[in-house]
Amino acid sequence: MKTNQNFSRNDVKKDPSAAQLSEYSIGKNLSFSASEAYKSLRTNLMYSFADYIGCRVIGITSTERFEGKTTTAINLAYSLMESGKKVLLMECDLRLPSFSGVLKIPSSPGLSNILINPVKNRLNALINYNGTDLFFLPAGDTPPNPAELLSSNAMSELIKFYSSVFEYIILDLPPTLAVTDAPIVSKYTNGIIYVVRHNVTDSLRLRDSMYRLSLVGARIFGFVYNCNPRSENKYSKRYIKSYLKQQISKSKTK
Repeated sequence: MKTNQNFSRNDVKKDPSAAQLSEYSIGKNLSFSASEAYKSLRTNLMYSFADYIGCRVIGITSTERFEGKTTTAINLAYSLMESGKKVLLMECDLRLPSFSGVLKIPSSPGLSNILINPVKNRLNALINYNGTDLFFLPAGDTPPNPAELLSSNAMSELIKFYSSVFEYIILDLPPTLAVTDAPIVSKYTNGIIYVVRHNVTDSLRLRDSMYRLSLVGARIFGFVYNCNPRSENKYSKRYIKSYLKQQISKSKTK
């Protein structure tokens, strides 16, 4: 993969400690079973690109809000970084951005500001996570024309530019039924991961959402089934308990 040789963490002008991943359900604060689930998602995704050379651009969306797409996007990006990949997580929901609240980072400058001024801030608008190879690009200032910005040549050129720098780009997209933005941005991706939530996602609205994505030829990699109440069953709890005992035993022998 070709990379921009002039890019380093030093190009990120904001304090790296600004991105903390402080929420209990994010990053290193995940439960054991949740962490393993994201590692499984990461592995399945990597197998989808077994013969692919170049940056992988993945869109994350859902039917409506509050189904867990942003949490999924953050944790997938974090898991990819843990595996040694250089990752950019872009917030593409320009209407109702949430990175600022979830990640405790400034909301701007961000994507919208770069799209309005394409030659400025491509790199120094990025926020680095604790000196790692994980970078965030927040949504930026809320524009009057999000769909037009996301479908512009500036957006296409920006994706190409970041693709020369990163191995994975994760796009946190708006919900598919809420606005037209997710189908629009899907044309820049290699594929879409679709998040559904237990007892929240409506099957008929999910079908309508799939239809919208099919109209633009979006490739669906698969679904993430979120908040499954049976995900931590008796077997997994026994396995976790056994695993922790092994780790404690190992630490005592060192």
